[in-house]
Amino acid sequence: MEESMIYSKILKRITAVAVASSIVLSGSVYAGASSYENKEYSYDYQKDGDYKDTTPRIKNYNGSNKPHGYVYAIASYGIPSSVMVRGTNDAGKKSKKFSEYVTIPIYSHTCIVNWFKKDSTYTKVALRVRTNSNKGATYGCWSPDSSKKYPHVVGSEKS
Repeated sequence: MEESMIYSKILKRITAVAVASSIVLSGSVYAGASSYENKEYSYDYQKDGDYKDTTPRIKNYNGSNKPHGYVYAIASYGIPSSVMVRGTNDAGKKSKKFSEYVTIPIYSHTCIVNWFKKDSTYTKVALRVRTNSNKGATYGCWSPDSSKKYPHVVGSEKS
């Protein structure tokens, strides 16, 4: 019994890596002035606590002072991810929310509505990752920009 559980976990991780690799190779991210690529994210409630922030990344904003484009994410393993788009400064010391928490379903290419706009304080974006149930683990990929509007769009404009 224990051996089959180990094989099951290994198979799930291999599947997650395969899905993540196919997403990266599919070119599903914005390829504008800078080269954006999908980066992995992970969150484990027992290890990370209430949430975990990804490494901040530059978001294309087309020189506009208005919010521009979607953040892209896909959960590829574990339970669905709950994420929030955060703006940070270059040092990553200051942080401000630029979306509400939204759920990213497993295997669903997702566009996240956000109101990030670059200014002198907030120059990069990051995802704050957790799970809705405050238990378990979730893994996936994300990009600060999406090359297209996928059918699954979550979040709302700032009120």
